[in-house]
Amino acid sequence: MKIYIKHHDEFYNYWINCLMNTTLVNDSEATIDVYVGRQPIYLANLDIFGYQLIHRMRDPVTGMIIGNGEQSTSSLLFNTFVDLGIQRVAGDKLPFVKLDRDFLVNRYEIPVRSDQVVLDIVKQRVIDQDLINALQYYSRCGNWIAFSDFELNRQTEVMLKYANIVKVNTSGLDQTCLMEQSRQLRRYPVKLLADKLETRKEYEQCRTLGFHYFQGYFLAKPNTVRGKRLPARRLAILELLSRLYDTDVDINELEKIIRQDVSLSYKILRMVNSAYYAIGKQVDSIKQAVILLGMKQLRAWLVLLVLSEVNDQPSILMTIAMIRGRMNELLAHMLRRKDGDRYFTVGLLSILDAILNLPMREVLLDLPLTLEISQALVDHKGPLGEMLHNVIAYEQGKWDDIHIPELKMSQVREAYLQAIAWSTQMRKIFEN
Repeated sequence: MKIYIKHHDEFYNYWINCLMNTTLVNDSEATIDVYVGRQPIYLANLDIFGYQLIHRMRDPVTGMIIGNGEQSTSSLLFNTFVDLGIQRVAGDKLPFVKLDRDFLVNRYEIPVRSDQVVLDIVKQRVIDQDLINALQYYSRCGNWIAFSDFELNRQTEVMLKYANIVKVNTSGLDQTCLMEQSRQLRRYPVKLLADKLETRKEYEQCRTLGFHYFQGYFLAKPNTVRGKRLPARRLAILELLSRLYDTDVDINELEKIIRQDVSLSYKILRMVNSAYYAIGKQVDSIKQAVILLGMKQLRAWLVLLVLSEVNDQPSILMTIAMIRGRMNELLAHMLRRKDGDRYFTVGLLSILDAILNLPMREVLLDLPLTLEISQALVDHKGPLGEMLHNVIAYEQGKWDDIHIPELKMSQVREAYLQAIAWSTQMRKIFEN
């Protein structure tokens, strides 16, 4: 791969060192595994504004996760923008890239346009003139600047002159402290981002307080009130899912199920005729689609389509479900496991609790799933459950919890990126 760099010699040497540090360890040809993930950053209406990029490396000799300081910043930038391609990771959304003090004060060039990235500045222990000069430089270059774990005081106040976004760590903050912090920060011309949100209740509180952006795993967890009755639409969806996974159901009955719902009929035909299948001839009847797909694929696709009809839930939940399902399936294929469709199903159904807003155990009471799939979804037990555990660990950046000794980390990362690309393609089919 040839890289053409039109910057000064120091920057050229920096990126060459970056390339060497992220690919080669020594002459024995040992390689460093690179972990690249993302976490959504939401608008108040739960549309996606951008993605926090997560990056770590594992040393092949010690087995330790590394990647702090300047090497982490340079490696993330290189692997995301040069090696992997930013479109594969963030699509058309803004990536948030964490920068440390060393990167800032050396004023290294960012290898993309200023409007293509948000510079996410980690918490600074030392606020001095070197840091202020660096912030001024990047601000003049037109970069969006965000401050993570920001705490307003006399020292940090001067930094707000260069900030576009301030990220407030909500973890452990009581309502009174959160209200006071947001009140003080609203005096400045910055957007507020509530970080480390774990529940929808926390999200609702921060939205009420006037926060503009929201980050955390709150969407993937149901906010359940005991004894609450499911709305009729969700109850109907659960009943349909029950029929799809009933071992006695046959293709003819599935055809009838599809034909009863105009929206499902349209979407299944659109999906079959999409470039994904590249059949070469037009499929214009449900019967043809059913025969073409077969029972296993049809069941999997119908689950996707049925869940996409839950229109009072954020679309990101469907994206998460599709990424998990596809990544689960891809990893199973890499391990030469024959039942990839079951791995797909487990990944796909793993978000049912958040979609239906019920604990997973209660959801599964009404679904005739096998014991193996139920245990995988509830307790992450068995081969199916262990794989799901690995997929969720990668999704959340908990890379020390990933245990797939038969695969290199680069293979796991590639499965994740392929799953992102696939889910993007499928969303276009469902939304049109």
